[in-house]
Amino acid sequence: MKTQLNRANEVVAQVDPSRLGSEQQEMLSGLKDFIAKAGEALRARDLPRAQVLADKASRLAEDLALALKNGKATR
Repeated sequence: MKTQLNRANEVVAQVDPSRLGSEQQEMLSGLKDFIAKAGEALRARDLPRAQVLADKASRLAEDLALALKNGKATR
């Protein structure tokens, strides 16, 4: 779970939001939200919820990274 969150945070750190189209900006916003909520769940020791949120963050991070790699992130 922490590996998933670390990878998702790496994707966030690599993204320049000013270069994203509206769809990718929404993906980035959702990704940040999932990361934050997973962190909250971890702090509350709600591990099942944290795992679900970490999974969602991981999938969204992969989707965003793929969109950036394919050059679909420009306006």
